[in-house]
Amino acid sequence: MKNETLITLCGSNYGETYIPATCNIENCKVVNLFTRGSQKSQQVSKKFSIPLYKNFEEAISESNLAILATNDDVNTKLSKALFDSKVPFILEHPIKTHNLESIISLSNKHKIPFLLNTHFTSTVPIKKFIASFENISKYSEVQLIEVSANSRTLFSTLDIIEKLVGLDDISVISSTNLGDNHLNHVLNISGKNVVLNLQTWQNELDDSSDCIVGHSIRVNFNTGNLLLANSFGPIVWAPIYSTNYPADYTIHELFEDKNKKLDVANYRVDANKDIITQLIESNFDECKAYYERYLKVSRAWEALLPTHTKTLQSKDIDHRIWKISK
Repeated sequence: MKNETLITLCGSNYGETYIPATCNIENCKVVNLFTRGSQKSQQVSKKFSIPLYKNFEEAISESNLAILATNDDVNTKLSKALFDSKVPFILEHPIKTHNLESIISLSNKHKIPFLLNTHFTSTVPIKKFIASFENISKYSEVQLIEVSANSRTLFSTLDIIEKLVGLDDISVISSTNLGDNHLNHVLNISGKNVVLNLQTWQNELDDSSDCIVGHSIRVNFNTGNLLLANSFGPIVWAPIYSTNYPADYTIHELFEDKNKKLDVANYRVDANKDIITQLIESNFDECKAYYERYLKVSRAWEALLPTHTKTLQSKDIDHRIWKISK
């Protein structure tokens, strides 16, 4: 029987989504919860019967793995104590480049690994989209990539783009504000023409209900168009239509949630399970191989992130689109 993995979870907001993931991993459990003692953290502690700590050293004293799911600067500060205690950890995104560089430096110094969780490239729909892109690319050439995202999802969107074409070289051809709520970037990324449209407003509730689009990517090949409609699909391949095509010309749906309902919770649980398992089973050198990729995504995120995001009160947000979709 393998050694038991005892996890300290830092942060209870998004951090709560890691707890169900550990239930599906053999000999793995969250043993302590480190937070500021908010009402949310108390609810999570009670719900899952996990002790709540406000002292970090005490919280990690019996752990051999940690999950940092607070904000960027706090995560960076906590990581130093984890390196000193020789505890590997999972780090939440997004993260500023200078913080990431500091963490990587300490990781290399102490030979203690970490992994950055960007979530979406570990979900079933995005894996299918990336695999479809790779397959089509074997016999087609990319003409243009059109991307829509929002300030919250820009980091993970760029993580997907890195998987598709890399982020070795980014040139900003133009950046244009489209009214008060959207920003348009025309880019060249790794030799590919990319148009990036960003929603630049959010609501004060911070509940993601304001995200009109999470991750939408259309890749225009010389043979057709591959579309990821949103974060969890559907994924559609539409070959170029020609009057010379046979009558059975079809558009192929490559991925669709068969229940017609987005099982977002399970997608997140599966993604979190994957990265926890990966960290448990990987050695330092295997984790270190990802560090340069993390830096590329972080640098691109900082370069393309809007200089300010407008926060709207709920009463000012037009929710007619949701009423129509329901």
